[in-house]
Amino acid sequence: VRSMPSLAVAGFMIILGVVCVTDLRSRRIPNRATGLAALIALAAILASGPSRLPVALMASLAVSLPLLIASLINPAGMGMGDVKLMAVIGLYLGWTAVGVLLAGLLVATFAGGAASLFARRPLGETELPLAPFLTLAALVPLLALL
Repeated sequence: VRSMPSLAVAGFMIILGVVCVTDLRSRRIPNRATGLAALIALAAILASGPSRLPVALMASLAVSLPLLIASLINPAGMGMGDVKLMAVIGLYLGWTAVGVLLAGLLVATFAGGAASLFARRPLGETELPLAPFLTLAALVPLLALL
């Protein structure tokens, strides 16, 4: 989504910071944060070219669907906040968000494995919040939009 206004992207990056801190502290992603980010994205898309809305919505659905499935299969392991966050990232980045999802999950997997080894726990027993990894993966493409 190349023509996303810089002000909308900057606002989203601030919201991502809040989401990361909140997820690290409480393992929750506030609906207010993802809702506000989604409203800003939709307004920016409609203001800059309503014809881009279907593509943004399809990308948003495509990148959030795998997390939704994971959340439905194992609600204790994946929260709906992560699903909503990825959906919003899809609104801002369009199909670029596919790479963000893959990179975020890959880094989170390696970090979880390293944390398990460091804590001397069996793999899969270490819980890490996902939002910081998704945010980290989204930073480079978001900065390119500024």
